[in-house]
Amino acid sequence: MTVLSQTPPSKSNILLFLIPVVLLLLMFGLLMMLLLRPVFDTPPAEVMLTWLADNSSTEVRLLPGSTSPMYAFNASPAQSTLLALEAGSPGFTFAAQVTDEHGDLVAEFDSRLQVAALSLAPHNGSYQIKLSSQHGSIGSVNVALGAAVSAQSNPPAAILSKAAPPCQITPSTQSSTLVRSAPHGDYEILTMLAPGSYLPVLGRTDDGWFAVNLNERLSWMSQDVAALVGTCDSLPRLLNPIIPSAPLDPEVYMVEVDRDGMGMLRDALSTPNGDSSDLIWVRAINLYNFAPNNYREFSITVNCTGVGAEYLRWGSPYQPTLRCGETFGLPFLYEISQQPIAIVFEANAPQSYVEFMINIVSSTASGQPSMPSVTVDESGAVG
Repeated sequence: MTVLSQTPPSKSNILLFLIPVVLLLLMFGLLMMLLLRPVFDTPPAEVMLTWLADNSSTEVRLLPGSTSPMYAFNASPAQSTLLALEAGSPGFTFAAQVTDEHGDLVAEFDSRLQVAALSLAPHNGSYQIKLSSQHGSIGSVNVALGAAVSAQSNPPAAILSKAAPPCQITPSTQSSTLVRSAPHGDYEILTMLAPGSYLPVLGRTDDGWFAVNLNERLSWMSQDVAALVGTCDSLPRLLNPIIPSAPLDPEVYMVEVDRDGMGMLRDALSTPNGDSSDLIWVRAINLYNFAPNNYREFSITVNCTGVGAEYLRWGSPYQPTLRCGETFGLPFLYEISQQPIAIVFEANAPQSYVEFMINIVSSTASGQPSMPSVTVDESGAVG
């Protein structure tokens, strides 16, 4: 009988077999890691920025527990940029963080902030703002940039002091000058500014009042009894809070007047805020297609009263040139029974509030409606 013998494999042969297998397994593992990496590795969420326009005012709504919004704006390379943050309601507080485009911290405020103003240095890049409410309260923050800060109707003195140039005010006579709580002679007297004493000036209104910083309180002095000292050429223009703004109303009115009758319309306009223009269509009714009742001429008069009435214009919608108190004859035919009249402020008008009444009287009507007694004194109080 023949006995067959088998020599066992050597260790070197086993290693030569295992090395390729291990390499194949490693390569397979690396390939699976590369394929599965997008599934397990979630990239960090990109922070979305909302860009703010120059000299803009933006209301930011803050909700508890929500992601803090991020806002950005371009810096001015030539001059400082004024940034103001103010709570939208009394008692609401918020936190704020300001960084540059590289993420470097510029300013940081804790959650007890209600109002702040920063004068940011000239810069070729941009700035970012992060706002949050950290006490579970709901509210809003007004973010104002540049000219929008001083354009507020009654900005806090802490904000205006950042915007105002180095300008001082002093009595223009040897008598003490009144400092009031509002720009009108009927409001509270806060103190008397003695001759030779000075207060920082924060801005001026179109109707002759200076806003001053009286111990960090916004106060007012009349230009009639005060003199400016220092660099005062570029004082911010402020709105007089006593002068009202006309409520917004329909953009187009229709006034129907009988061919032998009369009609009127009362309204108010204001600038720069509120309703600043009206378009009125006048329609003559009961005209016929035969003489003499196919034609009438109507006398149109606009009477005005208020602050800035001298800047109001009315007439053709394409180029209104008539002034308050002037009268214009407007013909109506059966075929052309309605015509438009525009009432607007002229370009670059100062802050104004004007109440007007347009009287429309047919040439065959008797009598004429009269303007009611409504007065607005030169600093804006309606009486």
